[in-house]
Amino acid sequence: MLKNVGYPMPEPESYDMVSKDKIFAKMQEFQEENLNDEEIKEDFYELLTYFPFSICERQMTDNLKFLITLYYYWKCPQQSQLSDRTLRPDEGLELYHRNQREFELYLLDKVMKTMEEQGEQWYSYEQLSTIFRRSKASIFDAIKEKEKVVKEVISEVLLRGQAKKIALKQLIQEEKQKLIELKQNNQTVAQTTERT
Repeated sequence: MLKNVGYPMPEPESYDMVSKDKIFAKMQEFQEENLNDEEIKEDFYELLTYFPFSICERQMTDNLKFLITLYYYWKCPQQSQLSDRTLRPDEGLELYHRNQREFELYLLDKVMKTMEEQGEQWYSYEQLSTIFRRSKASIFDAIKEKEKVVKEVISEVLLRGQAKKIALKQLIQEEKQKLIELKQNNQTVAQTTERT
């Protein structure tokens, strides 16, 4: 699911790495909670499908820590959902040319503020605890450990999206200018033809 919105994901794990009994036990444990939240159910089963070893293993793998942290931040709005006030193309281009890293941090800050204004919420520790079948303390520790890495991943994804948006706006402006020049040339040719 996250890969579909542009986030790089760890490689899916093989079912050979974990016993079927562990998988069924984890499913049973999850089902005993009688959850009504369909999104949490979908996320759990998707994660179990692609990362069975990490979900079932007692020790937290690096993949699991990364996924927990990514899911904590995953509700960042897609580029198309960000309003134009997030970053003006000229402002972004100027900052980008000055210092790419500064631009990435600036963009991430703008996105986080936009999310707060729009009332976007990340998954809570409790929800993550339910999805990943870990204690809230373990969730907290995983997020602390991988937060910097995941924020960099998020900023790179958003940077690519913002760069595409800026490039598209520039291309549209260039095409508009060409059309205006073509129209002016056609009018000049038409006027010259009428005079002769």
